[in-house]
Amino acid sequence: TQGLKGWSADVIKNKLALRIVQNCHITLKDVVVGESQKLPHAIDFQKGTNLVLKHSRVFVCWIAAGIAMGVYDNVIRFTTQRKQFGRSIS
Repeated sequence: TQGLKGWSADVIKNKLALRIVQNCHITLKDVVVGESQKLPHAIDFQKGTNLVLKHSRVFVCWIAAGIAMGVYDNVIRFTTQRKQFGRSIS
């Protein structure tokens, strides 16, 4: 990709992906990809993209549920142990 004519990537600032990967806006203008650089099984870009998004959307929901469960567990632990003015707050 380095030195490829018509290709550029501009960093999208203040946005990170789930795995702390920097996002960028990729621009392709009159790019010619040689046969040796093509992926042999990449035929339908839309179908592949939709498949990735289908699975990643579910993954994002599970991450949110896991974070919520962790918060809940920590709140329960904190409130059952916390004392204020000599008394338990729970």
